[in-house]
Amino acid sequence: MDHRLREASISGDVHSLHQLLQEDRLLLNRPTYCSDNPLHVAATLGHADFAAEVVRLRPDLARELDVGGHTPLHLAAANGHAAVAKVLLGNSSAGVPGHELCLLRDMDWLTPIHAAALKGRTDILRELAVGACPESVRATTGRGETALHLAVRSSSFEAVEFLVETVAAAAELLNSKDDKGNTALHLAMARRQLQTMKFMLSKPSVDVNSVNRRGLTPLDVLLESPNEQYGDMALGEAIRAAGGKTAAELKLPPPAAVLLPRASRHQKPRVKHDEFRNTPGTLMVVATLIATITFQAALNPPGGFVQKEDGTGKSNPASKVQADADDDRSVRLQPFLMFDVIGLFASLSIILLLICVSPRRKRMLGFLSWIMWAAVLSTALAFQCAIVQIYKSSAVVRYLSFAWSGILCVAAVWIFFRFAVFLLKRVGWWKWRRHGHAGSGGLLVVKRIGVVAALLLAAGATLFLSYFFLVVIRILPLMSLNRRTFPAYLPAPAPAP
Repeated sequence: MDHRLREASISGDVHSLHQLLQEDRLLLNRPTYCSDNPLHVAATLGHADFAAEVVRLRPDLARELDVGGHTPLHLAAANGHAAVAKVLLGNSSAGVPGHELCLLRDMDWLTPIHAAALKGRTDILRELAVGACPESVRATTGRGETALHLAVRSSSFEAVEFLVETVAAAAELLNSKDDKGNTALHLAMARRQLQTMKFMLSKPSVDVNSVNRRGLTPLDVLLESPNEQYGDMALGEAIRAAGGKTAAELKLPPPAAVLLPRASRHQKPRVKHDEFRNTPGTLMVVATLIATITFQAALNPPGGFVQKEDGTGKSNPASKVQADADDDRSVRLQPFLMFDVIGLFASLSIILLLICVSPRRKRMLGFLSWIMWAAVLSTALAFQCAIVQIYKSSAVVRYLSFAWSGILCVAAVWIFFRFAVFLLKRVGWWKWRRHGHAGSGGLLVVKRIGVVAALLLAAGATLFLSYFFLVVIRILPLMSLNRRTFPAYLPAPAPAP
């Protein structure tokens, strides 16, 4: 909106408006995106003459919404400007009748009568409910609340009194329920509004023992959280005098929502396991942790680094023996370094993909989860190799190593099974539980060939890992133990020639 037009709207100067229109006849015809129009400003500040002139020149501006989704009538109703509301409601030209404006909703699904009830504007309620649009009284909010519910919620006794005494549909309003099954009497009782409650109880059409969705009457609502500080005694006596009873006294069956098994009331709600995995944040944290561990392990291998040359340039038997020992040690550390590097590169790949691609689809997250499995298994293998090399003389560690190898074998088989099921579902060789199909034609044949090749490759990798777990890491080091550990299972040394 033009700044000069805004200044004229704020001041309500009709003469300035005409001067601006003489300079630019299309000033009011220019669209305003995500901004107020002059009628919004005039309705907010209560400039009835200015609003009447704008409505005369551009009547369709009365339907436009501001940034908050409010029409000019919403703003006039909330601020209590009855003169502006009368101008807007009297606008019936250009196909914009006043009763249509009464039913327009804002972003909170409120009509102008709801805005007036929330602020307790009885003069606006009279213009809307009695004059221009009586049917707007029956309009409900997104939570099923009527204007009477909102008047009680705002603690406006004048608005409640006006709606009940003046509106023709007063009996319907008194017994109307919101989405939770609460009537206006339930709300008045919950908020300890003694005057409002006594006034509504004086009406013969009110249902004193109305039950909400929780199976509570207004008296139950009072007894649910007693507090003598707010006059609960007077409230209870008043509703008892009007015939109010509890749900137990009425012998009403509990609602379906309350009929729960006894054990389930104390059980924690079940949460899907998938909510805690295969998310970008979880994968990033785990990948960063694995990358840190494997990087530190690569720089500090078990036993540290050794220098083969003694620096003297001379060869002696002791240095030769030490060099042979170092060569043997480097050979034994090769599996550790290999799996440690695999875990490091796999975790770094996950971090790089999460940073560059920012995946949101389940397929991409599933692919990253498989890489995460590879990183975890590789880190476990590197740990296994390091432990065996450091504590190779301890029989207890070897027993624990054998048990850990069995666990890793089971994990490898389980991952292979999950991977196989994942691939078989993609080509229609496994029961497809979701809505989808594997495709048809030559592309399906190519997919199935690729799946078979991938399964063979995965099966070979699983067998290799299992062999490495049980044989290379566990069995071969076991054969290097001396006879003191297992004298009955190791052969006697051959006699010297």
